Amino acid sequence: MLIAELSLSLLLSAAFAQEASTAPRLKARPAPTPGEFAVSPDGRFRWIAGDKHINVRPAPNKPERKVALPPLEKKSIRRKMLFAERSPLFLIIDEEDQEVGLHLKTRRGAEKAKALLLASTLRLLDSEGRVLWTRRMQDKAIVGKSGDARALSVANDGTVAVLLQDVDPYAKARPYIHVFDPKGREVKSLDYTKWTRVDELLLSPDGKALMVRGFGLVPEDGEWSKAFGYYPTRADKEFLIPAPKSPDERQLRGFDSLLWACCIKESGQLSAVTSAGARQALTEEDARKRFGPPPTPSGFQAPPGTGERKTPAPAP
Repeated sequence: MLIAELSLSLLLSAAFAQEASTAPRLKARPAPTPGEFAVSPDGRFRWIAGDKHINVRPAPNKPERKVALPPLEKKSIRRKMLFAERSPLFLIIDEEDQEVGLHLKTRRGAEKAKALLLASTLRLLDSEGRVLWTRRMQDKAIVGKSGDARALSVANDGTVAVLLQDVDPYAKARPYIHVFDPKGREVKSLDYTKWTRVDELLLSPDGKALMVRGFGLVPEDGEWSKAFGYYPTRADKEFLIPAPKSPDERQLRGFDSLLWACCIKESGQLSAVTSAGARQALTEEDARKRFGPPPTPSGFQAPPGTGERKTPAPAP
């Protein structure tokens, strides 16, 4: 009898333990698993999560070399890398987070209700590992999920545009677009009062203009819709137009020397635009000559180089 009661007690304890282990728990996201790696779109940079160096290949026919990285920021627990499509510069994002009780006036609310307080430090580096500037971003209270850097665009002069996502599962996504000059000073900032979703972000080669495609507020209509936005980065001006109904494919190719931006696609017709709203119809051949080939279809849905790819690292 005693043995039967003991066996039943053990079975019940195991069942309760299994139930507790499968119950949803809110935790800070861990650092990328060692072995995960990030590669820049042009193949110039390769970083394995946890490494204190980055592998740099200066040219396709040159061997890789190791470049030391600065140490993780104090109190940071997670590091990510962000690469532009074509640039000798890259961005390090060091994140720290902490679970905070919300102290709700509900039963056991102070124990169960948690939020993550996330802080990010951005550092722009060159291919020699030199830190060009450091910026600590605003602290963001995020419920259940940490923010994520989703896109990076680097101009020839070192101007940087970066898109950060502050995501609350109980509210709409809140993107933040920051443009920093070559010395790390913020020259343009756009938040979720302008855009609730950003699909594409494009910075001109000279860093003077920014093009955005996504779901934004069009001032002339006073309505939210799919839209294109053109912003001079050194002036308080903007030009937004509703985007035509078209597949959610990448459309932004580049800027020419006169800062015409390409391309807006309406009913199959390509057009370039300026910050004043002027448009110029283009054939596909003209667009390729002035602005380059169409962008790759991957878009920002799974941007390369965020340090969270699950592909195993290649053999040395």
